[in-house]
Amino acid sequence: AETRLLELVGNTKGRGQKASPEELQAIGEALSALEQDGGIPNPVLSPVIQGDWELLYTSKSKFDIKNPLGRRVDGSKPGVEGL
Repeated sequence: AETRLLELVGNTKGRGQKASPEELQAIGEALSALEQDGGIPNPVLSPVIQGDWELLYTSKSKFDIKNPLGRRVDGSKPGVEGL
């Protein structure tokens, strides 16, 4: 399952931002299969998780260049507080 997921995300353009609906569905199915495999027990404590990481894929977002830190639930904008 892990190999299949890595293959799928490696073939998407823009680290997933330009993935087609078919690619998104296949990635979702591969991710579900990987989750069913059980993963690494206590990954935070596992030495297997240590090392250098590279972002291969991220889900689509509604990133706003005018508000790169996003919005809070109450509608306010995060940033430097108390100035």
